[in-house]
Amino acid sequence: MSSSAYQHYLAPDDMAKIERVLAGADTRGTFECLTAANYLTRKFQEGVTDEVELAFALQHYMKTRGTWQRAPSGNPGADHMRHPRHR
Repeated sequence: MSSSAYQHYLAPDDMAKIERVLAGADTRGTFECLTAANYLTRKFQEGVTDEVELAFALQHYMKTRGTWQRAPSGNPGADHMRHPRHR
């Protein structure tokens, strides 16, 4: 069974707070933005609800995930993102 900590539903004000933190984050692609949103939601459910603390936690998390780089696609017009560990 899942933990009761992850059964907490977020109120509209909670989601607005997460959206503000995401808006200030340096996310470059859809996948990176979704990863950041999932991380912030989990941290919020774990009890980190202050915007400054959420922003700091996200900044630290993104640094530990590594640098996101553009992967060569063979298509000059393509805009692909790929993490260095997946090269």
